[in-house]
Amino acid sequence: MLTNGKQIAAARQLLGWSQTDLAEQAGVSKPSIVRMEKELYSVKDDLRINVLEACSSNGIAFIENGVQEKNINVQRLNGTNGMREFYDNIYLTAQNEGGEFYIFNGAPANIIQWLGEEWYTAHSERMSHIKNNYHFRVIVKEGEKGLIGNQFAKYKFFPADQFSNRTIYIFGSKAAFVSFANNNVQIIIIDQIDIANSMRVLCQIAWDNVAIESPIQ
Repeated sequence: MLTNGKQIAAARQLLGWSQTDLAEQAGVSKPSIVRMEKELYSVKDDLRINVLEACSSNGIAFIENGVQEKNINVQRLNGTNGMREFYDNIYLTAQNEGGEFYIFNGAPANIIQWLGEEWYTAHSERMSHIKNNYHFRVIVKEGEKGLIGNQFAKYKFFPADQFSNRTIYIFGSKAAFVSFANNNVQIIIIDQIDIANSMRVLCQIAWDNVAIESPIQ
């Protein structure tokens, strides 16, 4: 679908970006953004594609004569196969996108139970091979000894009275909520960059201000 300057400007404004922000996200110059939005003269197709992809990857859909936020993609998984698919998703995000990853209310014993020790060992090894791609932080309950991801992740500890049995994962544009209850594991993955970034900020605050470096005695 062909896009016009008004659509590009509307997409940028919907994202809360300045022209400089959009230029940085798309890897083009600010004057190119100005030309596209004002339609002063033609812009190379590859530059326009970069701009459209930058907007699209941040949740904007271009529709006829306008733009809108994409529908939030929600995926539900359960059981061992679902847990392994979920961890494959985490690995692929680390490999292809990198960035800041968080696990809040980490539950090592439950992870091993549903992935299997051998499967998790292989996962840990593959994550270790690409650990320069990302920063992985895990917050677990005070006194937890099973720091199973210490080959590729940093750990901090959270007071037991503030701990929950529902685990939160933040990776890439996704936020996931994992429940270990009723002899099952249920995973809800929400793929929406604004939600993921908001949750990432909250995890960062907890990491910096509440969690501690060593277990509480």
